Amino acid sequence: MKMTIRKECFETNSSSMHSIVVTKNEGKYGAKDIEYRLWDGIMNIRMDDDDFGRAPFRMLHDVVDKIKYVIASYIGIYRATPEERKEFLEDLTDIIKSVYPEFKGFGFKNELLFYNDNGDRVPDIHVFLDDRTGKYYMEYDDGTKTEVSAEYNEEVYGDIDHQSSGLLQAFLRTHHISLKDFIFDKKYVVIIDGDEYDEFDELCQLGVINKDDLAEHFNGYEEYDEEEEED
Repeated sequence: MKMTIRKECFETNSSSMHSIVVTKNEGKYGAKDIEYRLWDGIMNIRMDDDDFGRAPFRMLHDVVDKIKYVIASYIGIYRATPEERKEFLEDLTDIIKSVYPEFKGFGFKNELLFYNDNGDRVPDIHVFLDDRTGKYYMEYDDGTKTEVSAEYNEEVYGDIDHQSSGLLQAFLRTHHISLKDFIFDKKYVVIIDGDEYDEFDELCQLGVINKDDLAEHFNGYEEYDEEEEED
């Protein structure tokens, strides 16, 4: 099956519109930029499932913010198996250790999951906490409710809105840039924006952001020379 690749655009209808800016700012982040963000050698990553959507507008430029975006891009929701996530985080740990050898690893926020008496997971949209009993209950459409158990047993790696999914990978591939260079080179900045806002362009038009300081604004996918086949 032929896959359609978008080039230099994102779809409308209130979609995310992430982009990557290559500035003319020369310089590298080093060990001191990592050290102060750690606790006993651990980098605590506190992300939500919808961490990188179309809002709020943000410019991700420091080491930890870019690491969070990398993690969400590669192993966010439904993007990898547990084995692939483990391997990716080990590789990412090695990258950070190459700059700061004392780095020990990541600490992620755990998601609270709910289960019924049969051990089946139930959607949290129907679950509420009873302040009087301190127990969780699932409420059905007919108004009845049943107690459910709650467990913190799944780490949250964040996610990239589907309209911007694959942007980072396309940028690295087409520009022949390694993850290490992307994270530690100060000239790479990720723009979190939405097509109904387009705040980055507005800031450029107002002169708040000087376009002369930008070497490139990558906001789409390069077309493949060869067709991609879907398994």
